[in-house]
Amino acid sequence: MAEKRGSGRNGKNTGTQKQRGNGSRSSSGTQQSLRSRITGEADLQKADKLLKSMLRREKPVTEDNFNKIRNIIRAQKTKANRLFWTSTVLAILLILALLAGLVSSVIRGGRSGGGEAPKEEAAAESTAVSSSVSAASEDLPQVTPTAAPLAAPVDITLGVTGDIIFGPPVDVAQLSYFQQTYNLYGAEYFLQNVKETLAQDDLTITDLNTALSDQKATRASAASYNAATEYVKIFENASVEAVNVANPHTSDCGDVGYDDTVNTLNSNGMKAFGEGLYATWQKDGMQVGLAGINDPDEDLIREAVDGLKAEGTNLIVLAFYWAEDSGETPSADQIRMAHAAVDAGAHIIIGYGSEVMQGVEFYKNCPIVYSLGYFCYGGESYPTEYDTVILQIKATVDENRNYKTAEITAVPCSISSDETYNTYQPTPITGDRADLTLGTLEIRSEAILDAEETAGIDTSEMQIYDPTPGKEPVTTLGGEDTTVTDDGTGEEVW
Repeated sequence: MAEKRGSGRNGKNTGTQKQRGNGSRSSSGTQQSLRSRITGEADLQKADKLLKSMLRREKPVTEDNFNKIRNIIRAQKTKANRLFWTSTVLAILLILALLAGLVSSVIRGGRSGGGEAPKEEAAAESTAVSSSVSAASEDLPQVTPTAAPLAAPVDITLGVTGDIIFGPPVDVAQLSYFQQTYNLYGAEYFLQNVKETLAQDDLTITDLNTALSDQKATRASAASYNAATEYVKIFENASVEAVNVANPHTSDCGDVGYDDTVNTLNSNGMKAFGEGLYATWQKDGMQVGLAGINDPDEDLIREAVDGLKAEGTNLIVLAFYWAEDSGETPSADQIRMAHAAVDAGAHIIIGYGSEVMQGVEFYKNCPIVYSLGYFCYGGESYPTEYDTVILQIKATVDENRNYKTAEITAVPCSISSDETYNTYQPTPITGDRADLTLGTLEIRSEAILDAEETAGIDTSEMQIYDPTPGKEPVTTLGGEDTTVTDDGTGEEVW
């Protein structure tokens, strides 16, 4: 709560009024009542007393108490405006009357000085009343309400997955394998192997790179994707709570299709978010805010951050759908844009749009996930890469609602339950294959540092994410945990 001046003079006047109140009705009491009505001093004293009580924690800092203060201030401003205009009109009428008297006196040849004293007296009285009202307005306590502190720091765990694409490209004439799988096994089939993992977090965030609409696609392209609205059932009972729709394919069926996608998600228990479309989530009095940007730039980033701050969010999460697929390592422009988002006030950045998994870094203690590749991918039977992870990001907000830190746990997965073809069924993996996936994430996270140094980006405030369980982020390359060795057969072992 921003603290503004509380007039000590008002406190003294309050004591004076109490002493006078003990006597009978007198002329001074009447004058005090009149002055109080003109200046609104009694009401201001009430507001001042309530404000001081909250500052001394004698009364709770609640929205109700702030509303009482606001109402007093609002009423006083209205009274001051009325008094100002009333005194102004009266002064003009008095001046006109005096001018009429002067003109009449000149015509009669009489003395004209007789009207000057009343004129000066009236002007002085008008000025005094206006000054009193102005002074009272200036002394109004300026109150900027803020949310009450939290009882204790709040931890919230966000589950983050890679891209999800339902259905085939629109130019596929026959039923795709994805559609056949849906018809054969039902909606629950696709996420059943990861549903327990996704249920471990407080809020699961993903990107749906498909239009959910019963409309036909309006964009004639082999890379256009749309699925019937009933495919939203894939998310049901899978603990997916928030879905980014700021990407190229949610508009493949035009504006109507985009609206269908948003409405279908929202009406089936998910929160859709995108450009200008914010979603919020609360836990223990702390609020998470989510926004998505397709092809981010600094103006769109500032707009999203400001919009989420206006929503009263304490933890700001931005999802970026990059315009370029830069392969295994994000481009210098993508890195600069992610850093700019943190500088603007975002706390967690999640990237989408790359076909493969990229690295993770911490910049100014804020995690940046450049890409997790595909998660549930209905576009191809034999995709380029099967590796992916579910990131569990535990973020902490302190009692004053300020972001403090985040810890990341990577759950290694494959986008398929079979190693030879795509079953459209993301599945957690263990053993050597899991170690290989985590090693891939580690290598690509280290590559971000190389890319930053090559591009001349300041690396003093970044850390490399180490996915090894129990490991903290590191700021340099190498070390025993990142060393490649030869097992004697020519194969590299991590």
